[in-house]
Amino acid sequence: MKNLIILLVLVIVFIGAGLYYSFFYPPNVLKKRTEAALQSFAESVATKNRAKIRESLKALLSDDAKIQLNISFFSIIQTNANKPIKQDFTKDAFITFIDNVLYPLTDYSYTPILENFTLAEDEQTAAVMFTSKQWADGASLFGGFSVDTRTSADANCTGEVRFTDEMAQLSQATCAVSLRTVPKPGQEQKIQGSADAMREYLQR
Repeated sequence: MKNLIILLVLVIVFIGAGLYYSFFYPPNVLKKRTEAALQSFAESVATKNRAKIRESLKALLSDDAKIQLNISFFSIIQTNANKPIKQDFTKDAFITFIDNVLYPLTDYSYTPILENFTLAEDEQTAAVMFTSKQWADGASLFGGFSVDTRTSADANCTGEVRFTDEMAQLSQATCAVSLRTVPKPGQEQKIQGSADAMREYLQR
């Protein structure tokens, strides 16, 4: 009987410790809150509703958020590495930028993953690293020809999240983004046509 009581006590202690870790331990709770914020934005992107995406971005970003993108490009007609394009954004400017990017697209997807989370001692902020994979379908111009393309991108971001009540907001992010664009099936001849047109122009 004594051994049974000891076993029951140990089981209760382990269960209690697990519940505390899952629902009350600050680093774990706030990490989950951060993951939920990223996932909420991904879910809004999945709706393909630009108004919902804008509202989700407003909730995700703090009012004083600073976003920096360092974008590298790769395409089927330009494979050499170029110096990344760097652009800094305020919250409003970034929301407008994303809306303008989405406007001409016919389809797109966004999947983020929180890779690292380090909570500050005051438990008000955390340093984070997250990655994302995204793709988009739309028309691109190659030598004056409109070509239906698929653009895919990998992003690696470091930054800071800030916690207020039940929210986790991104207050800073620096992202390296690698973009790759290829023609959709059946569009390759348009790429060849643009290349032929460019050679003809240069030979004049």
